[in-house]
Amino acid sequence: MTEEAQLSHRIEETPEVLVLCLKGEIDCTHSNELSELLSDLRQSAPKNLVVDLSEVEYIDSSGLGVLVSERMRWVKQGQHFRLCHPNSAVQTVLQTSHLDHFFEIYPTREAALEG
Repeated sequence: MTEEAQLSHRIEETPEVLVLCLKGEIDCTHSNELSELLSDLRQSAPKNLVVDLSEVEYIDSSGLGVLVSERMRWVKQGQHFRLCHPNSAVQTVLQTSHLDHFFEIYPTREAALEG
């Protein structure tokens, strides 16, 4: 983790699913930004969500907390909240925290979209 690390995103939309592609680090520096983004997406475009983690280099407990909270909100709203393509470091964090059983995690974006 470096001080210059940033979190960027892009959004791809299909008729039924939003795909949020994240790049960088999801840590305490960026967790509020991610929380606001996910909240805005949930409120403005109530669709199923796939969060593509393929370009996420690092995630800490604050980042995990945002994903857990938002997943609960999306599911309460009747929508799916899926993660896809975490690299080995992110996958290890998800497994160590036992969140790999909480989230729907898919190896590829295509699999998550078919989910």
